[in-house]
Amino acid sequence: LNLSSAGGIYRLDPQPTGNTAFQVNSGIPPHVGDVSINSFARAADGSVTYAAVAGVPVVRSYDDGLTWEEPVERVFPPFSQRMTAMAVFPDDPNRVWVGVNGRGLWESLDGAASWAQIFPAGIGESSNITVLKFLRVTDTDGSPVDRLYLGARGQTLAYSDDSAVTFEAAGFFD
Repeated sequence: LNLSSAGGIYRLDPQPTGNTAFQVNSGIPPHVGDVSINSFARAADGSVTYAAVAGVPVVRSYDDGLTWEEPVERVFPPFSQRMTAMAVFPDDPNRVWVGVNGRGLWESLDGAASWAQIFPAGIGESSNITVLKFLRVTDTDGSPVDRLYLGARGQTLAYSDDSAVTFEAAGFFD
């Protein structure tokens, strides 16, 4: 998937003799106009893709981005509020986090149908979350761990190795 500013979502289908890209904005509400994507994340198992769309907040696709659906609950007024980061938990494709510029960190446990503001690692309700990223790292015992990094501009860079139950501060995030 290619996310295009003021153009929407394009899907690229590689072909042996050439590549074809086509717009896949089906299901994104028509009142949005030019679709501007702020952030997106895909479940580790590939079952769902989420996109933060200016004017809608979050849409999701269960068919590799061919069609999209709008969530049930809109809790990010105004709806054009800029979402700056998004992550899907590797062990649960229904658990999604979004960082909202000036509104902190929000979590959905039901595939973006409902949202609640959360406050891990000292993140405040007006924090500017700009980094939410899972990376697979090797633990001290040699086992793989899905580590979540969280960065709040002007506050903290932190990570969690236990599905965001606890966080360790890694430093100041300028």
